[in-house]
Amino acid sequence: MPQPLFDVYFRGALLPDAEPGQVRERLAALFGLGPAEVDRLFGGNPVCVKRAVDVDTAAQLRGRFRDAGALVDIRPAEATAKPPAPAAATADPPVAAPAGTGNDVGWTLAAPQTGSLADCARPVVPVPLPDISGLDLAQAGTNLANDATVPPSAIDTSHLSVAPPNTGSLEDCHPEKPARPIGDISHLALSDD
Repeated sequence: MPQPLFDVYFRGALLPDAEPGQVRERLAALFGLGPAEVDRLFGGNPVCVKRAVDVDTAAQLRGRFRDAGALVDIRPAEATAKPPAPAAATADPPVAAPAGTGNDVGWTLAAPQTGSLADCARPVVPVPLPDISGLDLAQAGTNLANDATVPPSAIDTSHLSVAPPNTGSLEDCHPEKPARPIGDISHLALSDD
């Protein structure tokens, strides 16, 4: 089975405590973008920053954007295989970062307004419920901790005794250890160096 591929979109969303000016600067430095490419990223329309990547690459891009203070959307790649809408045909052509500008990701900006958030929904697989037919509920207000149906444990304590207060010491608990002999060190000598 082929590994699923994903498209990564940036729609201008920032982390709650992120400063927009700093995020723009970080993204420009991180991906080697010029002012025109950064303006396009923050133009208000979703921009595809990378198409048909595996889950690890998509997660890496999400982490880089998050470190810069921005949030991206990751959508299944098959959702973007549809022909572009007529509005996308009149949009600006994709903008690529110039070669040699530190763009080690190699991404291009695609036409805005492509894809749908409905395509991002993961299929939900129902999980069968366990058999609970043997369970019942106690009456409201019942204190389960004081339930008399639990028999007390029978522990034999007849061999135990209690010392009178303020007697004994912790030295009684200290185990005696025999002294260990020191090995022969007669062959060792100190030097004056």
